[in-house]
Amino acid sequence: MDLVLLDCPSLLLGIDLHFFEANGFRGFSHIPPGLHVFHWGISVDSLRTAKVFMSDSDTTLILQYVAETESFVELTSQMSYVGLTQFPESRPLAVWRDLVSEISTTHLTRILPPSFMVSSATPTLTDELDANRLGDSLSSQDLLKFSDLNFNRTRPKDVHGTDLTALALDRSWQIPVDLNSLATEIQLSWTLGALISNVSAIDQWKSWMATLCAAPSFLSKSPAFYKHLLTLWDIQIQHTPGHMLGIISIPFLETHLTQLESLINDEIDGHWRPDLVALIRKILN
Repeated sequence: MDLVLLDCPSLLLGIDLHFFEANGFRGFSHIPPGLHVFHWGISVDSLRTAKVFMSDSDTTLILQYVAETESFVELTSQMSYVGLTQFPESRPLAVWRDLVSEISTTHLTRILPPSFMVSSATPTLTDELDANRLGDSLSSQDLLKFSDLNFNRTRPKDVHGTDLTALALDRSWQIPVDLNSLATEIQLSWTLGALISNVSAIDQWKSWMATLCAAPSFLSKSPAFYKHLLTLWDIQIQHTPGHMLGIISIPFLETHLTQLESLINDEIDGHWRPDLVALIRKILN
């Protein structure tokens, strides 16, 4: 697949984990199959926007820069283009594939706006921001539709009169049955936070970490999932840029991962326990 850029001004561009400054950049050729994110902005700290796409070897994605909106729009054309840069094949590509391995087109369609374009400021539809309060300039289609996850909610909405303390201490009830969708949200929220500093996505990633580190019932039944999860968190945190790590905060990571280690020692027996504890220690070190 090729990515063609028309009228591209001087910007800090990016494709997946690669960031580079360019003026008049024409695009990439031979983008490998799979999920990719093209992202741009004036700087790392400015408003950034991303186009998420699945690469298909037989297609060309054409984006034209519009100065009035400071963004790219997608075009349809049968023309052929020259002067494209070979996609950077290197070790980060293998890392990138590990970071986005669970994300499918189905998941992207469910979570992203229809254009598959997201900016740093794209909000998430939550209890606090519902369709009746979006205003004239923002519709429900402009939102990130992550799961409605709120760590401050201490019980299911429709549950009353049960042991509320137990529900608050064990967040297993907040974990979906579809673990693939859960892994997808953890991967996609990290990706949007790392590449374009989308605060709503970072908050979602943090909420999932807090929830999964406080779910002893789910942990006791799913040690294999936690090994996969901790391996993913390890890769993510290794590649988390400074601006995102500042929002997450080291104390947040230490608090919740230490809590998870305590639960592992209480809930897990056999070979799983040392494996999981070793992964936590690796992340914290």
